Amino acid sequence: MPYLYAAAFVLGALAVVFSLAYRAYLPTLIGSSALMAANSRLQTTESLADVVGPGLAGLLIQLMRAPFALIADAASFFVSAASVVAIRARELPPSPGPPSGSGFFRAVFGDIRAGLAFTFRHPVLRPLAAASATFNAFATIMLTIFVVYAARTAHMSPGQIGLVFAAFGVGGVIGAAFLGRTMKAGAGRLLATGYVVGACAVATLPFVGGTPAARTAGLAAVFFIAGCAIVSANIVEMTMRQAATPNQLQGRVAAGFGFLIGVLTPLAALAAGALGDQIGPHPTLIVAKQSRRLAAA
Repeated sequence: MPYLYAAAFVLGALAVVFSLAYRAYLPTLIGSSALMAANSRLQTTESLADVVGPGLAGLLIQLMRAPFALIADAASFFVSAASVVAIRARELPPSPGPPSGSGFFRAVFGDIRAGLAFTFRHPVLRPLAAASATFNAFATIMLTIFVVYAARTAHMSPGQIGLVFAAFGVGGVIGAAFLGRTMKAGAGRLLATGYVVGACAVATLPFVGGTPAARTAGLAAVFFIAGCAIVSANIVEMTMRQAATPNQLQGRVAAGFGFLIGVLTPLAALAAGALGDQIGPHPTLIVAKQSRRLAAA
């Protein structure tokens, strides 16, 4: 088990590094006018992988056993690395950061601080950061308590809960794939619409009832709509952030956004657990949905 914990920790850390790096690297490859289309395509493939991945993992485990399935998964990372190495594009050097002698962790936090400072001074990035962090915090509360509500209060089976979450992934694929056809509406309107529609969809979760089959279908429909809206909003938010940030600061601003959201996410999960213990899962869902509607507004 210690080896699994260590592998999971290293994998999670490297996944964060890759996610921040590719979001910072993309604007250096293409012009700002093509960012929305590029982010839509990248998010489409990511959402599709989220939908197909669990089923493919189960199939590989059934055919090859778990250890060999892990080896196959590891091989996919080599394919990913080879694809990145095959990119031939000149990258601008980043702006100077903290002195190299200041230590690794001090330099990392110095870069995060520089990204946050630039974000909070920028008239576009500042409200984007506030909206994204707030929306994600209340989304974490909602999703954390939803699993408890679905299992204990609604008495849904693991398969039914999995189907509901799969609907979110399918909605994300659809939203990302068709976002390009709605670009003429403007980034600001798309972002506001995505947040509002996503919040309103999630706000109906506490009121979905009926027979077990009807409840599962209703919750899946809600998660599908939320997936379309929220994934679309995330794409627009990321595109606006990339377009407003100089290429030399892309990595630091992305790290600042990630740090802000990363700090609030565990706090939101703890708040969800505390509220669930005190007032119950269903009332906590109602509190979270009201708060999320205010965040979207």
